[in-house]
Amino acid sequence: MEVEKEKFVSKKEMLWCVPKSYKKFLSQHYDLCHGLFVTGLNSYMNDGYIKAYFKQWGNVISCKVKKIQHCGKNSAVACVKFSAEYEADLANWSGPHIIGGLEVEIRQFVCPKTEEDIDDEIAAASEKPRPQSAKIHPERKNMADKDEEICFRKETVHKLLSSFFKEEKTKLSSEASLLMAEMLKVFVKEAAIRSQKQAESEDCDQVDIEHFEKILPQLLLDF
Repeated sequence: MEVEKEKFVSKKEMLWCVPKSYKKFLSQHYDLCHGLFVTGLNSYMNDGYIKAYFKQWGNVISCKVKKIQHCGKNSAVACVKFSAEYEADLANWSGPHIIGGLEVEIRQFVCPKTEEDIDDEIAAASEKPRPQSAKIHPERKNMADKDEEICFRKETVHKLLSSFFKEEKTKLSSEASLLMAEMLKVFVKEAAIRSQKQAESEDCDQVDIEHFEKILPQLLLDF
């Protein structure tokens, strides 16, 4: 009768970036956690925002963001742990990752489970399901079904910009209007995505103006 060896529970967190061939050997001695180490984050990022971002690839059991002082604008790193190896693989393979308007660097790791990780797993398993999103207005649903792209009309943008000109001689070319319309579309899309992530990080079922106000300062700095 084969007796299963008792695996060690680490008291200190150790992150190992090793090839897959080594993971099998490590799993014989440790219960492993699988995760991603994220660098190049903006300092305004928080645990909830990063957790909400990576939830699309699996069950995130823990997420810790650490701010690094005196490192300029990109001054935060994050440690994201998943409940299974394939979830960490999916998130790693789905790059490049753009978080908060910046492309971040991802490194996959394994680490021995600590007592804190075991508690986090239990908490994640008992976590209440997220509330369902609010129903879509029929008119908006029809637009989505038609796959129509929402954009700014060139004529509207032209009139708005021209209204700020102090001299009548100042003219706005057609190409400039098109470029500004495209820029506005990118800005609004990014604002919507960041507001949604902020709402998810607060476990809200809809995006409100308060979520937009929270992401607006950094959005303006990024643009």
